[in-house]
Amino acid sequence: MSMPRNPLVSIIIVNYNGKDYLRECLRYVLVSQYDNFEVIVVDNGSTDGSREFVREMARRADKPIMLLANPVNLGPAEARNQSTAIARGEILAFLDNDTKPDPLWLKEAVRGLDRDDVGVVQCKLLLVGRGNLIDSIGCFLGSFGFLVQRVPLGVVEDVGQFEDQIDIFSTKSAGMLIKKTAFEDAGGFDSDYFIYNEEFDLCWRVWLQGYRVRYIPASIVYHESGTTKKIIPQRHSRLLYYHGSKNYILTVIKNTVDESFLKTSVMHICVWLAISIVAAFKGRPLVAKYILDGILWNLRYMKKNMVKRMHNSATKRKSLPRSVVIRAPLRYYFDVFRRF
Repeated sequence: MSMPRNPLVSIIIVNYNGKDYLRECLRYVLVSQYDNFEVIVVDNGSTDGSREFVREMARRADKPIMLLANPVNLGPAEARNQSTAIARGEILAFLDNDTKPDPLWLKEAVRGLDRDDVGVVQCKLLLVGRGNLIDSIGCFLGSFGFLVQRVPLGVVEDVGQFEDQIDIFSTKSAGMLIKKTAFEDAGGFDSDYFIYNEEFDLCWRVWLQGYRVRYIPASIVYHESGTTKKIIPQRHSRLLYYHGSKNYILTVIKNTVDESFLKTSVMHICVWLAISIVAAFKGRPLVAKYILDGILWNLRYMKKNMVKRMHNSATKRKSLPRSVVIRAPLRYYFDVFRRF
């Protein structure tokens, strides 16, 4: 059985002090050439007038716009979970507030979900104002539990070479859609993630629940990318390295539910330790500290994390297909080290 024709889509946008980005995003969203959608903006304690702006937009728009206002910044993962409690749509569409979707983005993405076994789709993400440079067209799962981007961010120009719909392992949540049933079956986002890699964890659990994750090239979303650094520059480094390492390790611990769990988890933590050491030797002690803090968080909460892992093991319906798992070459990890 396929999805009902023209299903209601709940478009969910999380915002934190990004009123100028949000204004442009909503302007593009509201002219989407798909006539059955609602918009939910979750504001995470903004102080820049974002809430007043959304309320004014809601009064003037011809599509439903709802505002959820949090008193503090709960992070994208928990904010998205909050929105799904009031979302009426059969499909949830997640956009970052710094995106500008193409008019056909929603129509094409919904079409990509028109199969029971497809639970999530990735839009083609291109960088705003940089020609057709690719931001993301999905990831595969590589060695030791690391994601391997199909193409590196901001390096490859889209000239029509990525027009095939294919299965991918994980999306980038700046532009992704998920069936609400798949979202609920997988357990939603994990609020322990706060920010970064929450979609990696969700997609892994979606695969374990027996759904597929697909890249839909006809659904195009333009993404500013890197705006977190602009909005909260004083906290960006800690957000990136602490939550990046913490959440990567947590994802591997939770979701590696076969006999390779111990080997993969130990190797993964060793790679992060090596990255921390390299950062320290390169004169970046704070980066080294943030990564070590991320490792220690997982050790401190290992019992809690193992409970999550046992739950995923118990509810797993299928194993990962080989088509979305690759053996990353060593040069990939050397490139990671060089960035630190």
